Amino acid sequence: MTATANPSKDELCQGTLQLPNEALETLFQRLSELSSLPSIALRIIEAAVDEATDAEDLRQLIEKDPALAARIIRIVNSSFYGVRQEVADLKSAIALLGTKQIRNVAITVFVSRQFSPSTNDTTLDRNQLWSHSMAVGAVARLLSKTLNVGDAEEAYLAGLLHDMGLLIVDQHLARHVPKIRATMQEGVSLHVAVRNVLTFDPSQLGAYVAWRSRFPARLVSAIEFHHKPEEYKGEEQDLTDLVAISDYIATRSDAGVLEDAKPVTPSDGVFERLDLHDDRLSHIWSQIDETLAATKAMAAL
Repeated sequence: MTATANPSKDELCQGTLQLPNEALETLFQRLSELSSLPSIALRIIEAAVDEATDAEDLRQLIEKDPALAARIIRIVNSSFYGVRQEVADLKSAIALLGTKQIRNVAITVFVSRQFSPSTNDTTLDRNQLWSHSMAVGAVARLLSKTLNVGDAEEAYLAGLLHDMGLLIVDQHLARHVPKIRATMQEGVSLHVAVRNVLTFDPSQLGAYVAWRSRFPARLVSAIEFHHKPEEYKGEEQDLTDLVAISDYIATRSDAGVLEDAKPVTPSDGVFERLDLHDDRLSHIWSQIDETLAATKAMAAL
């Protein structure tokens, strides 16, 4: 199975992601190349969405990276997935969870490899950023299942990758981070501070990189619009709304991008579109602590 070429520019987010100038597009392309997933990761992504791919195809792909295979088995046996019987081999793991969930575990591992811990106090807390991303993914998965909206594994992946742009800024544009931090002292959020300093929204960068990595357009849109879901005009509104609310819930639960991060509260319309009324919210809040604890356990593996 070979990787396909990137979709045309016209296919990018079905036209939703509009970069204002060529210089910004050139910057995004360079950062995308620096942050690109390895070829095996792209092949795993394609295999998981290809109806012609079976479990054996996926197993053979993953086993080309023995360290990945071993870590997948450890994660599958963690409390996050709650399997009743210990899984000892990759074939059993795929049979138990299915190709989509195994794909998500693999991508979790690959993306975590891309971002080594911060080495000084002038950068953002990269560990905190990654913990937040995993928390939003876990909450999105919970919301999707509880509300019976969309695909729970796709919701997890969208949540996991929603702040990829911030991670890339911290890793590859670190010289600007002190100014971003100083701008935040004026009372603006991290995303707004990045936009004020760098002239682009980190969500745009994350969406661009996700597109270059051949993720589905609806997932790319969820990354781009998770802080402004009311501006999304496409047909996959549910996924964008799920990520927006999951980001809000995770941050309110002290799993924010920064330790003192303030949650971005989605508009009433977002809650209404998902029929997320008070009773449902109370039920979800009752499961958040357990969900986030399981996420932390998985991150430590």
